[in-house]
Amino acid sequence: MNNITRTKRSVEIVTGKILVTSKVTIDGLGTHSGTGEEWADEGNAMTSAEAQAFKRAATDHLHTLSPRCSGAAVSSNATLRA
Repeated sequence: MNNITRTKRSVEIVTGKILVTSKVTIDGLGTHSGTGEEWADEGNAMTSAEAQAFKRAATDHLHTLSPRCSGAAVSSNATLRA
């Protein structure tokens, strides 16, 4: 998303949003996805949006985890959506 006007430190600026999707797969438990977003003008915007998406996807697994799965392999696939 771009060309969004917002106020930052009492000044109006034109910026955009970074939107990220992340997919987390844990062997034996399945795959969950999550989304993240951040203002494009913020420092480390992509990193923040990606971390938020990953956390949301990983959190979905908490309801299905059990002690026998503590050593399961985890992989992430994040994709930028504009």
